Amino acid sequence: MGKKQNSAVPAARSAGASQKSSAMPSVSEMSSGTRGGSSPHQKKVPEDDRLYLTCFCFSTTGSVYNAGMFGDGELIQMQMTCAALPSPVYNIMQLVKLYKENSADPEDGTRIPEDMEAVTQEYAAQFTYVSKKTPDPDSVGFKKNRSGWYVSYKNLKAFLMYFDDLMFFRTKFFDSEFDALDSEPKIVLRLSAGLGDSFNLDAKEDELVCSWSVEKESAVSTWPVRMFDLPPPSPTYPLRFILLTLELNAPNNMNVIFGGNSKPFQAELSTEGIKLKLQK
Repeated sequence: MGKKQNSAVPAARSAGASQKSSAMPSVSEMSSGTRGGSSPHQKKVPEDDRLYLTCFCFSTTGSVYNAGMFGDGELIQMQMTCAALPSPVYNIMQLVKLYKENSADPEDGTRIPEDMEAVTQEYAAQFTYVSKKTPDPDSVGFKKNRSGWYVSYKNLKAFLMYFDDLMFFRTKFFDSEFDALDSEPKIVLRLSAGLGDSFNLDAKEDELVCSWSVEKESAVSTWPVRMFDLPPPSPTYPLRFILLTLELNAPNNMNVIFGGNSKPFQAELSTEGIKLKLQK
């Protein structure tokens, strides 16, 4: 909070940045484990106890999901994974409240958000968590206990700086529910192809208080992670994925069936000469 670059807007991605989903990796099958912090009272020495924040371009137009929150810029999905126990991101929704209750607002006039709703309003960042009760109407196969954020690209820097302060608070805080951390979390920001072209963090200039490192997909020969499925940001229209089914009728004839509500995409489909026919 109150950092030099807290309100800075990252430069736009280059026009030639790859949008292909095949270039998107995922944290879900890291060999070191991917616990989201569901158990605070277990201790172990993990292979890798760093906190990974892996960013992908989820949508090129965030307003498809929520125009008031994400706007017309790119929407980023930032997945959180950490094998350390106790986990620094355990029960992060409660941690956000505790940070506000136990901290004074910065002197520069900014305010620490009091809960997740306030975080969403301040940083256009929406938290998502896959619990046992998370609905999966389209049988996507969400992995339990996975968590992450949806954040507009233009607010990514400001949100990460808030997250930096939140994690620093966690290093100093413990009570009957939150075990003391063995060490300060080491945060690794991973940027998939394109995102890292014009975005970076600088520990000194951005006045970061935690230990950060940045890994860019374009700078490594083998990208070590793959994307796991998280529920889309809410509210969508409606809260579900669009499923595309290809039905081959003949060697040169095919039906394309959209399962779900394709209303947000009708204008673009019409522009491409695709006529929609409603089926119930």
